[in-house]
Amino acid sequence: MIPEFNPEDYDSDSNIPKELLAALIVAIPAFEKARIKTIIAGASKNYIKGAKIAYERLGEKLVSSKVKDEAYKFLKTYQEQINEGYTVIQGEKVYWLRDRTLNERQKIFDIIHDGVTENKSKDVITQEFQEYFSMQKTRAELIASNETRYVQARARDAAYKNSGVEKLRWITASHPCSICEELDGRVFSWDDMPYQQPVHIHCLCDLEPVFY
Repeated sequence: MIPEFNPEDYDSDSNIPKELLAALIVAIPAFEKARIKTIIAGASKNYIKGAKIAYERLGEKLVSSKVKDEAYKFLKTYQEQINEGYTVIQGEKVYWLRDRTLNERQKIFDIIHDGVTENKSKDVITQEFQEYFSMQKTRAELIASNETRYVQARARDAAYKNSGVEKLRWITASHPCSICEELDGRVFSWDDMPYQQPVHIHCLCDLEPVFY
């Protein structure tokens, strides 16, 4: 679980000016909530998109009501995962969002602590603080992109299984990692599938149905 923000956990020397501390108490939780909201908000659309792509490959018509019901069930669990700060990869809970959140909090306090120690002006510290948040906003968009792949892959898998697909061919994108490269073009059943996609961050591998 992502711990609630407590300034005392990061400001051990208590040397941050009250005005800046007050700003942090408001800004940090607001930023973290906005990031979670961004990730979850796109999940429903991405699930439906993943299902649509899968059914097009199968040459079948997407049943909107059925996919929406599946999306609702998936998103209920997915939202709990994101709020807890993890994604399930290869059957294991990977607490990337929790760890990233805690690291970011510490980094923000380090920026301000160092600024105060070095006698930087309040305006300079505030500017560095704002620049860091701006940079993190861009990274949040990249995180959302990675989660898009995860959600779409789950929708794709559900669509294939619903249509009775038993064999799948592993397809890699350009410049695959060493793990994925060895799997390119190989055919697997659900039971002997070596990895759940995406295999890793930035993984662009896909699965296509095989009929024979």
